[in-house]
Amino acid sequence: FVETVDKLAELNIQIADDLKAIMLLSSLPSSWETFVVAIETRDELPTFDTVKTKILEEGTRRQEQNEREDMQAVYACANKSTYAAQKQLSSVRTHDWQSDATKEVKKQKKLKFKGKCFNCQRSGHRASECRSSNKVCNISAANEETSNCLMFGSIDEKQKKNIWCIDSGATSHMCCNKSLFISFTKKEAKIMLAADQYVESYGTGTVLLQSEKRKIELQNVLYVPALRMNFLSVSKAAQFGNYIMFEKETALVRNKEKQLVLKAKRINNLYLYIEKKVVGVVNMLTNSQVTMWHNRYGHLNFKNLSELSEKELVHGMKLKGIPKQVNCDTCNKAKICALPFVQKTERSTKKVLELVHTDVCGPMNVKSLGGNRFFVTFIDDFSRKTFVYFMKAKSEVFKKFRNFKSFVECQMDCKIKAIRSDNGKEYINSEFDNFLKNCGIKRELTVPYTPQQNGVAERANRTIVEMAKSLLIHANLGQFLWAEAVQTAVYLRNRCPTKALNSRTPFEVWKQRKPSVKHLRIFGSRAFALDKTNKGKFDAKGREYIFVGYSNTAKAYRLYDQQRRIIVERRDVKFIEGEFNTSITSEISSSQCNGDFATNIIRLKSPENEQSATENVGEREMKNDFEDLNEEDEFATASDSEAEQSATSSEQDELPKRGRGRPKYIRTGQPGRPKKHFQLLNVNSTEDDETPQSPTEALSGQHAVEWRKSMQLEYDALIANNTWSLVDLPKGQKAIGSKWVYRIKRDASGNINKFKSRLVAKGCGQQLGVNYWETFSPVIRYETIRMLFAIAAEKQLYMHHIDIPNAYLNSKLEENVFMKQPEGFISKKYPEKVLKLQKAIYGLKQSGRIWNSTLDAVLTSIGFKRCKHELQSTV
Repeated sequence: FVETVDKLAELNIQIADDLKAIMLLSSLPSSWETFVVAIETRDELPTFDTVKTKILEEGTRRQEQNEREDMQAVYACANKSTYAAQKQLSSVRTHDWQSDATKEVKKQKKLKFKGKCFNCQRSGHRASECRSSNKVCNISAANEETSNCLMFGSIDEKQKKNIWCIDSGATSHMCCNKSLFISFTKKEAKIMLAADQYVESYGTGTVLLQSEKRKIELQNVLYVPALRMNFLSVSKAAQFGNYIMFEKETALVRNKEKQLVLKAKRINNLYLYIEKKVVGVVNMLTNSQVTMWHNRYGHLNFKNLSELSEKELVHGMKLKGIPKQVNCDTCNKAKICALPFVQKTERSTKKVLELVHTDVCGPMNVKSLGGNRFFVTFIDDFSRKTFVYFMKAKSEVFKKFRNFKSFVECQMDCKIKAIRSDNGKEYINSEFDNFLKNCGIKRELTVPYTPQQNGVAERANRTIVEMAKSLLIHANLGQFLWAEAVQTAVYLRNRCPTKALNSRTPFEVWKQRKPSVKHLRIFGSRAFALDKTNKGKFDAKGREYIFVGYSNTAKAYRLYDQQRRIIVERRDVKFIEGEFNTSITSEISSSQCNGDFATNIIRLKSPENEQSATENVGEREMKNDFEDLNEEDEFATASDSEAEQSATSSEQDELPKRGRGRPKYIRTGQPGRPKKHFQLLNVNSTEDDETPQSPTEALSGQHAVEWRKSMQLEYDALIANNTWSLVDLPKGQKAIGSKWVYRIKRDASGNINKFKSRLVAKGCGQQLGVNYWETFSPVIRYETIRMLFAIAAEKQLYMHHIDIPNAYLNSKLEENVFMKQPEGFISKKYPEKVLKLQKAIYGLKQSGRIWNSTLDAVLTSIGFKRCKHELQSTV
């Protein structure tokens, strides 16, 4: 209250002194009623400062009075001594002004009280005036952070840690001996005692109480070191189904089966149980000597520490009674390990779609032909049938799951019961949660950082990636075909036996029939397919492709066309198994090919005899293999294949199509009508020439040679411009990284004009005040540009446009900035050295400001002046 008044005074809000005194008195609790009446009945109301002083003195006096009283009074029943203390408290006189208050109190007592007594429930008097002997104490309910306690009423003030009192007034178990806890959590709370007194509780945990016949585990026990003994709460014991029976000399505690677990004796009118031997399975560490040697030995386990002392393996250590298992907080934090996972030998599911495992794999370093970097798998627990879907981002998981759910539930005529996944954001979101709730699908999640609980999906992804990696390496194909390899790996894994199915394949369990594998061919083999669109009589009927998988929509093979960089599906195919086309990766080293995966695998060489054995494979054999397949023997997944995206299209779709709009007339001056130029579609297909995002992707794509030349030209230009010098990194300095940025320049017709590469610095690694200070650089407004165009048009002036190549490299760098050597151009002689930048390379935070200052200095030197209102304009 005083602080509030002071704050109002600081805001120039003045309150009258009498009003402050009255407000302060009215804010006191009901227990101060006598004090308030004594102040208000005086002839003159004291000042605010006097009232504040009197309140502080009265509070100090009451605190001293409470300390002199017996703190071990029984809380459950207010006895005569408590009543006498309260009576004595009300009759104490304070100062000379209290005599007037006594007279006023006597006058008020003469007035008849019309309310009801809380003690005897009769009207006409108060509970304090009641003469009935059956007085009870008004016990307030305990809140969340307050518990009630029965204090041991005894003259002996020594703490007895092995005595337990059966207390019907306590709302929680309480223990004063920390060594009895087998688990402990720090949590401060207040325990309410008699006369509105409190003691502090410093934590909760589990206590192991040793009875005569068995060990009793007490949970949620409060640790209160100020208690004289331990308390066992009757209400807490009854809450867990136990029975407590009080007799004349004993108190019996029985469990749910009504078996006797504890017997307490009546001592000094209290039911007490004296524990003869305080032991537990795991004790808290309390012995100072054992603690000291445990810390000296680097928190050695207590079993070895006991062995050192008992067998006298060392000199200078004499310890007795070392427990074998002790709880040490430091050891619990440093040595805790994951519990072993029980390997299940039998599956819990009884039919398909009862449980679906799912997990996301990616991102891959290289985009697939369809522009994908991720794939997600859905695995049926009963059949272990795997379904794979390819994605450009993780956010597409929900869309793929809806497609998967619609397909499998329609095919199998049953519903998905449960789905198990990790805690990724692609699975844990409101959209996914609402969909599962509406469909009645149970969600099963793994514990964070515990992928073992989703072991089926995790192991399946590893198996698929390893098989796909083997297919690409064996066929010597580029990484951009990783999606085709993954799709083929899933197709083959569904036709392979697993331990969980007892010598059966997932296809057989899913389809209830054995699969046919006569149509399988070696991945990456050369293949010739019949071109039915060829109209020339003497043109070649077959075209050469690379075999990359099996169709999921038709009885056909998936083939890669190197010239058009697309995937086609053909039925009439002639294979040369074991013979691979190495021209597709002639520019790529083996390390770059394997950069997308974590492990290195030796490239396998195909036997020479396989080529001769498969050269005579004809259309007839292939046709019979497809005819042996059932119509329902589709591709193993209902996934979004690469054919459904832009990379897979038929030859007819690749032909230019006429777009909307009127044609343009091209007049060449030659005799005849002018030519019409229509807007064509499918001409500028940017997906065929996608911009790479890293040197690995650039040097492993279709234009690897062009990108290598472009990077070399950029690096030579930087060297010729003295952009940096190769030095050792000084102590205390930190080198920032660098990055290659790629762009494909096209002409007006959409044809590729130039492959441009630029080396930029990673300015995000710079620190303010260390390698840069100011970054602001003025930029011209569009209004000013439009104004200049308007003036030039009105005055009929000529305008010149100047483009300065590598503009930033014309300005010198003043700060000391060190950069790592660029990827692909690391010096073989000095690989550990760094580059000290001498020019403001692109990507630095201060490059724009330095270039603006350099340009302004040059323009000023030749007579130009900077505009006052437009700093970026010079006249």
